[in-house]
Amino acid sequence: MKRLLLILLCLPFIGFGQDNIILKNGEEISSEVLKIDEENIHFKKFDNPEGPTYIKQKKDVFMIQ
Repeated sequence: MKRLLLILLCLPFIGFGQDNIILKNGEEISSEVLKIDEENIHFKKFDNPEGPTYIKQKKDVFMIQ
């Protein structure tokens, strides 16, 4: 019973690789963050994972959720 409860509690965290990038202007981008370096955040849009890699400057980003 304890194993079943543990599996059910961990289930929401399995398989979700979506990040939300919230910009300072209030825009929210569903994405998969690939890399964060000194000045930029590299990501792919969640609805097009095979598409181009986008780059946003850290100064324009409020939070990554």
